[in-house]
Amino acid sequence: MATGHKANNGVVSLAIPGDGGERQTLLEYFRARGKRTGLVTTDSMTGATPAGFGAHDTSRNDFAQIAADYLTQTEPNVLFGGGAGGITPAGAAAAGYTVVTDRASMQALDASHTSYVSGQFGSSPLPYEYDGVGSLPHLTEMTSAALDIIGGSPEGFFLMVEGGNIDHAGHSSDLARDIFETIEFSSAVRTALDWAAGRTDTLIIVTADHETGGLTVTQNNGAGALPSVSWASGGNHTAANVPLYAWGSGASLFSGTLDNTAFFVKIADSYGVSGTVRAADGSAAAGAGVSLSGKISSAAVTDSAGQYSFTGLSTGTYTVTPAVAGWSFTPGSRETPLLSSDAGGWDFTQSGLTAVIPPGGGAMTFVYSGGKAQVVFPGGSFGNAVSVTLRKPSSFPAAGGADNAPHRRWGRDNKRHPARAHDGRGHRHLLPGRGHGRARRITPLHRQV
Repeated sequence: MATGHKANNGVVSLAIPGDGGERQTLLEYFRARGKRTGLVTTDSMTGATPAGFGAHDTSRNDFAQIAADYLTQTEPNVLFGGGAGGITPAGAAAAGYTVVTDRASMQALDASHTSYVSGQFGSSPLPYEYDGVGSLPHLTEMTSAALDIIGGSPEGFFLMVEGGNIDHAGHSSDLARDIFETIEFSSAVRTALDWAAGRTDTLIIVTADHETGGLTVTQNNGAGALPSVSWASGGNHTAANVPLYAWGSGASLFSGTLDNTAFFVKIADSYGVSGTVRAADGSAAAGAGVSLSGKISSAAVTDSAGQYSFTGLSTGTYTVTPAVAGWSFTPGSRETPLLSSDAGGWDFTQSGLTAVIPPGGGAMTFVYSGGKAQVVFPGGSFGNAVSVTLRKPSSFPAAGGADNAPHRRWGRDNKRHPARAHDGRGHRHLLPGRGHGRARRITPLHRQV
């Protein structure tokens, strides 16, 4: 999950099997792009999950080397977790970290003037929520403090938050502690969502690297009582699929059943532009062309869900333009300041339909969300072929609207035209009659009709 590659059990972000070299982690990927980074856990700071993102070692149990990697190689801006386990206050301070050891000192930090902080809380994984954490911080509080410290970075940030004690409770088949840890983890997720509310430059993913214990709920025993459950794995990890939730910029990249190696590519590639293209009736526009211009130029085709994406982009301003034969969009393109406070992607919905009507006549229908527009041209209506554009109206009547109105037939003399405007340039605009709520435009390909 951290590197996009599988490794032997117990190996920390190295190519084993393989040449034994270091695999770049997501934390390193984003740090190399100028972003601040952080690791937060209720496990020991040098536990396997944070180590997977911030260290490289042949053994997950080589805690001293994992701590050294943190402090001298990957250098996360925030390290919040259980103390001891190879990391010491003296070692962190020597590496330039501000050291805090309890909730009060963590919350007293001046976030605007804190570049590197090591929170070493206790001498083991943090206490279970069920037992009370005393003077040590809750996961929610560590998450909030980490966001205060790195969330203001103008270049963005990467933060990994782990509810590590959920796994410990699963290993012990301890239902009560498992539940209380999960509730606290949910609270930490809410803290992150509240922080990101209203932003368009943030991706939040909630998932797990595995299930522990083979837990199954067998009976709901009512409010205030623990459910009846079974544990199937003897406290071991299982191969059960785990849920995945994604919110924000790039969330559309996560769908279906994924191998955990897909996370690296998808999270790294969410540093880009994505969105959807839809027909006027709201259905997905599969196979629509979308172009990108700006620092680089590229082109994409929407998938079966109407989604497109451009990945691997650097900061800058880009223009996104959809293109479907005969369709128009309002606006026709959007300018995107990428990885700023503005959106990193745009959605487009068809606003008009254009077709060429031959001299022999023809008909066209444009269906949009809330109604439809249709025109019929009998043979001989025009001396030459004409281009006809039907556009979705900005509003239409609540009752007796376009769907209930008789479709108009246009003759060559236009005598049935209830309203007509001429713009002096050889273009005729067909205006909606009373109670019809349909906007139409006819643009001749030749100046004489």
